[in-house]
Order: sequence, then C-alpha cells, then structure tokens
Amino acid sequence: MRRTIERTSTLIFAGAVLAGAVGCSKQAALTPFESCEELEEYIEDLAFSEYTFRGSSFRGISMPSVGAPMADMAMEADDAAMGSGFTGGWGDDDDGDYYSSTNTQESGVDEADFVKNDGGHIFMLNGYDLVVLDAWPAEELAEVGRLTLEGYPEAMYHDEDTLAVLSHLYDQAAPEGEDETDVTLRDFVTKITIVDVSDRAAPEVTREVYVEGSLYDSRRVDDRLYLVTYRDLAEIPLRNTVASADLSNNEIKDRVRETTLGEWMPRRLVNDRSGADWTLAQEDACACTDVYKPARKGGLEMMSVLALDISDPDSEVTGTSVLAGTGEVYATADSLYMAVYEPDQGPFRVTSGGFGTRIHKFDLEGGPDHPAYEASGRVRGWTHSSFSMDEADDTFRIVTTNHTGNFDASGDATGLYVLEQNGDELDEIGHVDGIAPGEDVYAVRFVHDTAYVVTFLQIDPLFTIDLTDPERPEVLGELEVTGFSTYLHPLDDDHLLAVGEAVDPSGVQISLFDVSDLTAPALQDREIVETGWNGSEAIYDHHAFNYYPPLELLALPISESPYWGEVDYAGLYMYDVDVVDGLQFSGAIDVSMLMDPAVEEYYVQYCAQVRRSVMIEDVVFAVASGGVVAAQADTPDEPLAVLAFPDLGTCDEPWEWWATTTDEVVW
Repeated sequence: MRRTIERTSTLIFAGAVLAGAVGCSKQAALTPFESCEELEEYIEDLAFSEYTFRGSSFRGISMPSVGAPMADMAMEADDAAMGSGFTGGWGDDDDGDYYSSTNTQESGVDEADFVKNDGGHIFMLNGYDLVVLDAWPAEELAEVGRLTLEGYPEAMYHDEDTLAVLSHLYDQAAPEGEDETDVTLRDFVTKITIVDVSDRAAPEVTREVYVEGSLYDSRRVDDRLYLVTYRDLAEIPLRNTVASADLSNNEIKDRVRETTLGEWMPRRLVNDRSGADWTLAQEDACACTDVYKPARKGGLEMMSVLALDISDPDSEVTGTSVLAGTGEVYATADSLYMAVYEPDQGPFRVTSGGFGTRIHKFDLEGGPDHPAYEASGRVRGWTHSSFSMDEADDTFRIVTTNHTGNFDASGDATGLYVLEQNGDELDEIGHVDGIAPGEDVYAVRFVHDTAYVVTFLQIDPLFTIDLTDPERPEVLGELEVTGFSTYLHPLDDDHLLAVGEAVDPSGVQISLFDVSDLTAPALQDREIVETGWNGSEAIYDHHAFNYYPPLELLALPISESPYWGEVDYAGLYMYDVDVVDGLQFSGAIDVSMLMDPAVEEYYVQYCAQVRRSVMIEDVVFAVASGGVVAAQADTPDEPLAVLAFPDLGTCDEPWEWWATTTDEVVW
C-alpha cells in the first residue's frame, strides 16, 4: 500500500498546481453555419490549406486519427434490483422464460452486434446473409429463414419483429429490375436495412437508407437508431489530382474554387420498399445550418450523428454534422458524447507533441428533430474507449492518458476529469491527475460514484477512484497483480469480474476482484487459460463477454493454436462465478466438429472459432461463423444439437471486396 500513499500525495500536489491550467477552453463550443454559402467557403478554405500544407511530404494527405469503426451483446439488467451502472443481466419474454441479450455499457442503450436473440430465435449475420434460427427447443435447433443482404453486413439491432442491419458498401449496381439512374454515392457508404421478421421463416426488406461515409458507431434507444458516420471530405477526385500534379498554389486554389458544395457534403438515399415499386429520394445527410464548426480549424473531416425511427417506415432521417475528427462515442438514453482527438499544436494530426480531447455533447431526448448539438469541452490526453466516459448526476466524467510526445511513453500519465454543462460549454469542475506515469490505460469502468481504472506496463494496477464529491475526485486504493485486464464487469456493489491477458504463462486471464473496501481492492480469484497464439475475442470486444446472472455463469470464446494459421481447439469455456467461493471452471462446448479441412487454413481459423454465446433458460449456444452448437449448461460436453452452415457459412467471402472495390456506388 506504500506505493498508493506516495502516489496519492503526489496527485494532491499536482491538482493544486494545475488547477488553473487544466480545463476546457472557452472556445470549446461549436458554432453552426448560417448558410450553405458560408459552409462552402469554409470547406474550400480548409481544402486549400490542407492541399498546400507542407508539414508533411505527402501534399494533400490529411492524417485522421485511428478509431474503432464499430462497436460496439449484452444483457440488460434490472436497475431496481442492481442499481445504475450494471448492464450484465438477462431478459424474459411474455411466457416468463429468460435469456441473455447483448452486453452493453449502459442499461437501456442497446449496441449493435452480429448476433441477437428473442428467447426463441437466434438472428445472426453470416457472410452476406441474415440467418434466422429456431432455437427452442434446443434439441430441434434449425435454420428457418435466410436473406441475402446488399453490401457487407456488419452488425444489427433487434426490436420485436424488426431488425435494423448495418452494412458497408463499396460497389453497387441498380436495384434488380430497375433502370440505372444518375443517382450516385461516392466512396464508402453506410447502409441501414430495415427487415420485417414477423414471419421468422420469410424475412423481408421494408426500407433501405444509404449515407455517404464510413459507419463509425451506433446506438439504439427504444425505437430510435442513432448512427455516427465519418467522412473524409478531401476524399473526392480533386485530392488525387492535386496530390499527384505539380501545381502552383494559385492553380490549386482555382481548382478548389471550381468545386460545388454538393461535391463535398455527404449525401443520403432512402429506398422505401413498403409498396410495390422502389422509390428513390436523395438529399444531403443534413441541412447546412445543422453543420457545426469548431473555433479552431482542423482537417477536412466530418462526423455526422443521425437518427432514424426503425418502427416507422415513413420517419425522416434527422441529424447534425460536425467538422471534426474521430475519437470515441459514448451514449446514455438522453445524451450522446463524441470525444474527438486533436493535437495541442498545428491544424492537422501530427505524430509529435501533446494531444487533447474535445468532447461534443448531443441531446437525444428532444423529439423527432434530434439529435441536436448542445455543448462542448476539452481535456488533456485521449480516451482509451467508450468505457472511459460516463454521465451521472448532471456531470460528465472522463479518463484520459496525457501523451507528451515521448516515444518511450515515459512522460505519459492518466487523469480523470469531471465536467459540468454551463450553457454551450462543458466546464471542468474537478480532476485528479498524474496517475500511473509511464503506463497505458487498458480498462475503465464507472459504477455509481466510483471509477475503476486499469493501467499496465509490467504489472497491472487496478485503481479505485472516489467520485462522491465531483469537485474533488480522489484515488483511494490500488492493487498490483501480474497481467492486465481489458474489460471490467460489475457483478454487484462489491465485486468486479474481469477478462484480460496473463503474462507468464501467456493466455486468457479471468479475474474476480473484491472492491468492498475501496481503499484496499483485492484479487479474490483468478483463472488462466493458456491459449498460445490465439486467445479470446472477449479480450478486445465486450460483446463476446457473456455473464448470465440467472445461472451465475460466465461464457467466454476460447481458441488455442500453436502458431498463426492453425487451430488446435475452438470452443466456449464456462465458469461458475460465486462472490464467496470464487471462479470454478464448469466445462466447455467444443465446436471443432465445425472445422472443414477442405477449406484454406486461414479461413478454418477464422470461421470455426466461437465468437459469441447465447443463453436461453439453462441452455448455452456457442455461436461460430461456421455454425452453432447447443448444450445444457451443466453438461456442456454433451451437445444437444449441432448446426453446421454450408461452406463454413461463407464467412470468408466478405474479404473479397478488397479485390473488387471501386470508387463509386451507383443506383
């Protein structure tokens, strides 16, 4: 405990010294454009600056920060029973049966995944297809419906008899039976396909929405689907012309001024298929006056926050766009936050110097015209993931790592900041800084008025931070263990379940922490699975982590391989979780029977491994791209049913787009 006391005293001193220097700039708030003419002039000025920027040897090439394009299978908890902050749980249907659902960060805020279920049927995306499985009774597991989708379907949402499938498009012909038109969408396109599954055996497409830009993230609250899309505005043909030609600055300016706003702005198309014929309606993703600019100019990057009512086939797509770069997305039922990375110096993203995070808040509860921009703030450093952010009692909390620009990370340190909205500004009201110098953040979880932060360099410190007084957050305790956790899951007020990586021996590490005394967090139990080259998707995607409260059972996908390209074992490991007795391995569902030796080795590894699990009553379904295996939770080594998809479910086919990509999507 000595290390904690010394570090805490340093934190108090740092807080006193930096109180006046840290906080959001009074220029943090965004400003809407008053007209399309103003927006066009602003974008063209940015384009000219970027195309002539000599800070890099690559003229005209912006350097957007790297972020996860999609996130986000969880189980919705009973808030009344467990309190806010607990999302692992279960649902039940009208007959009182219970089943797992998608593991989400916030209760009441759904996240997209490629597997969903309703307690009787499992919906999954498999290759280019939506597949509907009749999963109950489990002994009669069978495919009952299949629908081939356009583009590369990546994830979806389920709401009673409706699915909203999110896909990427890279090349597109006119709808079958329709004449090709001059309507085009450029570069990367995000598609939302609304599918009616009231007849599980005959899923039917009822509506399609296309938006220019890459699908970056999404959430669903009740019937409202919220999309965050990203578009690099410089990715128009002009960029390649300017970048490859030896042009003077005046020639570049002339070419930029010859462009029109329609060439820069992302567009969208809506196909209403509820009638006998297709109808095409094209418009910009949002109105010019719904586009916002920062006080400090950046690169030619646009993030859009769009909304669609998936239950209403006539609902309009509404939204707001910001000329800002990428970062992390966090949402509650009422608000969506976008954390955008920006360098401390220079207009474009560079690899030296410090970084900050500008947080933009959007209102989600103001009616059909929302989401609407509300406020902005700024903190030092950058966030690790969406779990680094939290909203509670009208405050916003965020954990960041402050990067000083040293390549050895020796000057990096972690901080927690508390912001409060004041008009259109998110003002800092409290912080604690200087946590774990030289270490990286690997996991964060907020539970009520406590933040749990895991950092890692050679050991794995778990910090407990008290947020009871938001103006004076305080590090209370620290636990040092080997390895590191990448995901923290609250079981109750006094215990955390975690998954991560062990160091010696290497493999998947499952940990149970006792945090009943925040000043002295303790490792209550730990299990290590030695996996060789492979491991578990749950280490980097919390949707693969499935804790099921009715059975107090944890299910994790596990793959073991001695080297890349070969799989010795693929299955679903299960552990009984008891806050008194700890973790107990209860068995595994082996899915090696789904491997097809006739398929190329790489695809065997990718297609055969378990990626998700579904639990219905006391039956566990191990879901792989190549098929599904069902077993009783107490006898996992005795399958009730095995359903193999033909050709491993064609799970390798989506990779073929790399060889066939074009720059234009045409209807």
